[in-house]
Amino acid sequence: MSREDILTVALRLFAIYLVIGALQLVGQASATDINLPTSSLIAAIVLSIIFPLLIAALLWLLPLHIAAILLPGVNERSTALSTNTVPALEIGCILIGLWLLASSLSDTTYWIATLIAALNNEWGLQVIPMQDLASMAATLVQLALAAWLLLGYGGILKVIRRLRSR
Repeated sequence: MSREDILTVALRLFAIYLVIGALQLVGQASATDINLPTSSLIAAIVLSIIFPLLIAALLWLLPLHIAAILLPGVNERSTALSTNTVPALEIGCILIGLWLLASSLSDTTYWIATLIAALNNEWGLQVIPMQDLASMAATLVQLALAAWLLLGYGGILKVIRRLRSR
């Protein structure tokens, strides 16, 4: 099995995870008691459900194309996995990045809804407790780390190789 095949399977699993997360979000959103205008609440729910479903559809329908984008040096023919650990590290960084992205999507949706509620009710940001602001910052860091792992993991691989060679 080539590294492209492994990543294709992982992308499709991630698509399934996103669909399940979107379905869970429907249940959570229907149980919310936010003092938002109905049109704003419906728009927020629809956007937060449609976005993961669109990403899931792209991941499910175009996994080989996405794998070619994520893995550097992929040509048209498949390459077999070798005993070299670099392909496994590349795939691991991508999978960890996907996991971080998936786990931060629900937090991001929650914090966006919290900010919308605070701003629509003219409470302002001063009513949001400091621990919630810290959680918002942690979610942003998690999103940034996920983007770094997905798009620029070369530096991480160099650090890992240096640590392993010591």
